[in-house]
Amino acid sequence: MPHRIGLIIVAIALLSACATGPSRSKNITNESFLTDIKENDAKLFVYIANFKSRPVKIDRQMQGMRSSGGQQGQRQSMSSLRSEMALEQEEQAIEALEYKLQTSGYCRQGYFILGNYNQFGSVEIRGECQESATESDKQLFGNVR
Repeated sequence: MPHRIGLIIVAIALLSACATGPSRSKNITNESFLTDIKENDAKLFVYIANFKSRPVKIDRQMQGMRSSGGQQGQRQSMSSLRSEMALEQEEQAIEALEYKLQTSGYCRQGYFILGNYNQFGSVEIRGECQESATESDKQLFGNVR
């Protein structure tokens, strides 16, 4: 009996780990993770996430505005929704980036965002790890382009 309880606990832990994984896979169609270790041992990276479409919530709101009247208010509302969509995509890209950094072990002590770019459903995040590259980092990651 205690053996079964242990198995059940392990099974629940595994299922919850799968369920709490990043939600990025629903909206990101593909991603790229490029590393660049400089001569001074600075560890830089570029993460690019491409999104398949607008989030459903925003898509529904845009459809509702198209069916209602009022040109000026509609333009402002559409612009506001586009900004909301861009922010949501950036948040999802950062979540996916953090998952990538965690699973790859590239930035073990955190990172700085040097800049980001979001246009046409593609988010690019450039950053630098807080720690310097070790010999192991240089062998594992080198300059992957």
